[in-house]
Amino acid sequence: SASTLGRGLGGTLEVNASESVEVIGAGATGLGSNLATQTLGEQRAGNLTITTGELMVQDTARITVSSLGTGRAGDLEVKADSIRLDNQAAIIGESALGGDGANITLRSPTLLLLR
Repeated sequence: SASTLGRGLGGTLEVNASESVEVIGAGATGLGSNLATQTLGEQRAGNLTITTGELMVQDTARITVSSLGTGRAGDLEVKADSIRLDNQAAIIGESALGGDGANITLRSPTLLLLR
């Protein structure tokens, strides 16, 4: 993840994998795995870009771009041959305290949503 808590801009997160990216399951705390950029303050969160053959998100895992402060949430762009969301997995763009929401762009010929 990449985040900002204060005055600085959030970092950009880029994931490039020729075959696949998997965000799966929950840790010992019970919280789902999360690939994320966020801001908790007044500055803009960084963008999140994922480029891969197959993106698999499953078992309560999340991909998130968010603003939990007044700053703008980062943008999310996914470029994949296939995107699969399964078993309460999610791709989320959110804004909690008046910050501008995120743009989410999914570029894929195959999108499969399960359970």
